[in-house]
Amino acid sequence: MTLFNNVEPQVQGSWYHFLQLVACVIVVYDYLLTFDLEVERFWKANRGILPAILFYLNRYITLLGILPIMLFTVWSEPVLNYNRCKALQTYLWIFVSLVLTNIGLLFILRLYAIYGGSKRIAIFLGFVATCAVANDAYHGYYTIMEQNAIDIDVQLSVIEKVGCIQGDTAQQGLHMVYAWVGVIVFDICVFSLTLWKTMKLRNEYFSGIASVIMRDGAMYFGVVALLNIANILTFAVCLLGSYFTKSMFSTLSTVIASVISSHLMLNLRDPEPSNIHCTMV
Repeated sequence: MTLFNNVEPQVQGSWYHFLQLVACVIVVYDYLLTFDLEVERFWKANRGILPAILFYLNRYITLLGILPIMLFTVWSEPVLNYNRCKALQTYLWIFVSLVLTNIGLLFILRLYAIYGGSKRIAIFLGFVATCAVANDAYHGYYTIMEQNAIDIDVQLSVIEKVGCIQGDTAQQGLHMVYAWVGVIVFDICVFSLTLWKTMKLRNEYFSGIASVIMRDGAMYFGVVALLNIANILTFAVCLLGSYFTKSMFSTLSTVIASVISSHLMLNLRDPEPSNIHCTMV
């Protein structure tokens, strides 16, 4: 494998680290911005236990999970080592998988409620989500195996030149495209079901909690789907398949999906739904 020239890997590595840092800043900033709403609408509220558990998991897996990434992005010296860098990259994949799995559970619960407790909807989405998780695990495993097959001297050279970043060969990029296709299929199902229910009820509900569910669901799920499509395109064709740029949007797109999901839950518990605005902040 060739590492291009001395300049190109460093430029690509800088972009990779910059986007990792942006993802960290978004999570921390959004948490500080909405902490008072969390206290008011979840800590002090005596409502459903399962939605609250999923909200806390989504909120704090993302917040606590992103902190090591932020630490080692800013202070890279501890992971400028082959084994530690490999462990950090595996941790990154597990972090993304956990966040997306929990978001999937939130989406299923949301659609289950929108369709009036329909077991058919829950079973259908549960089946699609299970297939997406299995698909992610399969292709994630082979991505890691491909990484292990890369010459250790090449990987040490990468660490020396650009630090500990995820570099992906064409084959690894293809595996990750297949993994994210599973995610986007689930998102499309959720978006389509939400949109269908919105169209059916648009003449019945114009305000209150029903309009919040329909409006936020259609808009936010659409945004998540677009983010994941962008992530797939990055793995497939970004910069003509550059080694260091294929996975640079993975953490960012996952973080934004998590933040959006938190806002969905916070909006549902707004005491004055008519005052809710569909914004991330």
